[in-house]
Amino acid sequence: MQYQRPFSVTWRLAYLVASAGAILSTRAFWWPGNHVISYDGATYSGPNTEVSLRAIRDWRIPFLNEFIFGTVPHLGNHAVAVLYPPRLVTLIFGSSFGHGLIVVGHVVLLGLGMVALAKRLGVSPLGGAVSGAIVVLVGSTQTKTVQFEQIQPIAWLPVLLLALHACVTESRRWRPVGVLAIVATATLLSGHPQLILEVVIVAAAFTCGLALKYRTGVVRLVVAAVLAGAMALPQLLATVNAQRTASLDEGRSFDDLGNGMYVLQVRKAAQALFGTVTGGDPAAFSGAFEAIGWFGVVALMIGLFGVGSSISNPRSRWWGLSLGTVMLLGVVWSLGPRTPLFTVAYRILPGFDLGRVSVRWLAIVGILLSLFVGVGIDSAKRLQGRPARRALLAVIAVGLIAIGFGPITAGSRPVGLIWLVTALGVLIAVTVVNPRHVRQVLGALVVIELAVLSVSAIPNRITMGSAVGASPSPAIGELMSMATDGGYVVALTPDAGPHDELVRGLRPNSNTWFGLRSLDGYDGGVQVTQAWTEMLSAFSATPAFDLPLRNSISAPVPTEQLARFGVRWMVLSGDRAPTEWVPDWYGPIAADDSYTVWENPYWLGDSVAWFATQPSYAEAANTLRTDYQQVSATAFADVELSCIAQCAPQKAEFSRLTAEHIVITADVDKPALISALVQALEGWTATVDGQPSEIVEVDGLYLGVKVPEGTHIIEFRYQPAWWWPSVIVALAGLVISISLISRRQLAS
Repeated sequence: MQYQRPFSVTWRLAYLVASAGAILSTRAFWWPGNHVISYDGATYSGPNTEVSLRAIRDWRIPFLNEFIFGTVPHLGNHAVAVLYPPRLVTLIFGSSFGHGLIVVGHVVLLGLGMVALAKRLGVSPLGGAVSGAIVVLVGSTQTKTVQFEQIQPIAWLPVLLLALHACVTESRRWRPVGVLAIVATATLLSGHPQLILEVVIVAAAFTCGLALKYRTGVVRLVVAAVLAGAMALPQLLATVNAQRTASLDEGRSFDDLGNGMYVLQVRKAAQALFGTVTGGDPAAFSGAFEAIGWFGVVALMIGLFGVGSSISNPRSRWWGLSLGTVMLLGVVWSLGPRTPLFTVAYRILPGFDLGRVSVRWLAIVGILLSLFVGVGIDSAKRLQGRPARRALLAVIAVGLIAIGFGPITAGSRPVGLIWLVTALGVLIAVTVVNPRHVRQVLGALVVIELAVLSVSAIPNRITMGSAVGASPSPAIGELMSMATDGGYVVALTPDAGPHDELVRGLRPNSNTWFGLRSLDGYDGGVQVTQAWTEMLSAFSATPAFDLPLRNSISAPVPTEQLARFGVRWMVLSGDRAPTEWVPDWYGPIAADDSYTVWENPYWLGDSVAWFATQPSYAEAANTLRTDYQQVSATAFADVELSCIAQCAPQKAEFSRLTAEHIVITADVDKPALISALVQALEGWTATVDGQPSEIVEVDGLYLGVKVPEGTHIIEFRYQPAWWWPSVIVALAGLVISISLISRRQLAS
């Protein structure tokens, strides 16, 4: 049922409606003086963007993040999307406003892509306009806009499906192959791996439907996949390389995936899916921040009818079945490990078990539902038949029973009453409205409901008048000037509160805003390395491996152990008594109304010369915690060094030219092991006085090299061997893809 009409005024209007809806729904991001500041934006996305910007402005690839966890992979953290071209917008506008523009652009892409996909699949201009408008208004999309590393992948989904369809159906043209390759590459590079995986699963289901319908295009799809893999190869290799050292190198357990904050809660399922116009906190109403689906009563009713209509029509059955199935599975998977369907996916779908937040599937559900709403609008006249009206009435009755007497709640009587009135409004519309106008009326109803719901969207609730990280507190400002001499910072400050206060209090990762390096950090992915989690045992017998370092520190802090791993500065909030937490530290060396800063008296430097070693073994961190005095002058490393007199470790001159280039000057009177307090990741190379030298892991975490007595210049450089070969492959893939797009026609 594909329209073969030229690009008409009606379709122009559909694109205009989608664009206007996207721009208006993201007004919080582009309105002059507004800064949308989310928790992730303040403590994750924003700091990571700052790392990227600093490197790119210096004309270098940001392989590493030197500000958290004692230096960890940055390019290999796929969610950061270093190689995703639209991120370069932040070079011009800064990370705060630049993020806003990136969000606006991707929401526009999502709306326009939905209209184009609807047109290609045979939906009418009215249905396409409604689909394009509501896909940018649903609560799941609005929620993802404040997590811009997540809105980026899902914005490409309609365009990816469109490109897949063109690649298969235009059998005598190779131009769509090049387009599909570039769209697929953009999707792979775009951001959060869990959302990319979800998009890939939808695309795979859609492709299966295409194969059943057309049984052609396999070669073209394979070529496009190979080209996309080639163009994304530098990022893919970086991701795989980082995953090899990550603490989370296996899938998450059912207990982790069943966390109530990460799933669609059955009791609040109706609240999360329908939404409310009565006010209040959307996250609390829905059960969790990421559970905000808010698809609206009208959209769900029409969308489910659209699923049935598409499946009943032979011309759309192939994609109705595939996308409808994924949409319904998305709702089931959002519930977490409660159902056999989740268990099956957990066991057989590669990567499915790595996605920590199951309820993120609602973002995919919202996009697919929007498409089916357009189909439902097109088939609205069928709703006016007596069987369809009876089915609607039955659905309303079942909903009343489930919410009134079952495990699902409405949150309050007014909310439930509004849902009921809205549902009855749909029933009345299909009963009394003239058949010639029922499509327009239903389209207006669904857009109006979602527009009203979007007023309460999260972005409109978390705006500030200034960019986060623009002004440190006085104590942190003094620390910035002192920390130029080196040393890591750890902050024992609040974990909750206004986002700008979390940043000033150096909530892990927020230290990046102020150029302060830390042994601590916050991440749920590859930046938490196995070596770093093992190091936590030096500070606690029962460390919290999945939480920041400070969650494994109790009063009084383990001063000498912290110094051993490079912690020079401690920031305390006003509610922590220094005499209890840092009784033997110097200070306060800086203070204001909120924070005090203290200096570790045992800190030696960012580089240390050791004159005695003992073999590295698995219990090194525990030994450092329980028998520190016994090994205080001994490094754990797989080199042999013994010392009889004057064996105390000493400071070496340390210079960090970039995150990937370190220079150390050491003057030692006996053979020594020179350590740099930087994580010993694969990809580092070392030279001593210009000659290659073997890297030795020190204390299970840090870089080191053995040197003879004398004065030596040690250089550590980080550049993976695979980088330049993968770049050459990527450029070749890009050239081929552009060549395919520029060619007019080739024989199949």
